[in-house]
Amino acid sequence: MHLLVCLVHILSSLKKWLLAYIISFGLLSKYQNLRLDMLNCLAVVVDSEEAKDTTKIKQLLCWLLTMDIKNITLYDMQGVLKKTLGNDLMSLTKTSTRSCSVDDVKMMASVFQMENMTVEILSLSDGKEGIAKAATFLCSKYMKDDSVSCNKSEPAFTESDVANALNAIGYCAPEPQLLLIYGPARCHLGFPPWRLTYTEIV
Repeated sequence: MHLLVCLVHILSSLKKWLLAYIISFGLLSKYQNLRLDMLNCLAVVVDSEEAKDTTKIKQLLCWLLTMDIKNITLYDMQGVLKKTLGNDLMSLTKTSTRSCSVDDVKMMASVFQMENMTVEILSLSDGKEGIAKAATFLCSKYMKDDSVSCNKSEPAFTESDVANALNAIGYCAPEPQLLLIYGPARCHLGFPPWRLTYTEIV
């Protein structure tokens, strides 16, 4: 029985690997003409080990710039991208969006608002900080409203209350339409959950 389960698992993994290989070489026609012009906001979750390779991350940004994606969120759990790219990400406005080479990648400095796209770099601490500030905001608002009405009732916060609180404290950003996971892990690694309401995860 154990041998059968192992065999099924190996065949399933082999099938996924083979399909990914075929798709990456453009051999399946249904994956050749993707409608990327409809994609306005993209999030990329990067494993912290993979985030240390800044050249690949910068090449990814150049590639995304050529696809004309307006908002890009880069996320890694430990904040490696903030440390490595935060002081090294330069505006690509002088770079032709059609010819972004490795040399252009090496010249990047620290501007997050580019001519055609906005790049946001997040880490796990941003999510914790955002939810803590939103909770403080909601609590202070509840206490203020409660002291005025002298009614000691249980607070009932809805999703829209939390969204309004996050907006009020400045943690409102566009929700990504697509979340790409780059690395061995197959989970969102702590990406802020309030930004994943209607997001497709790949």
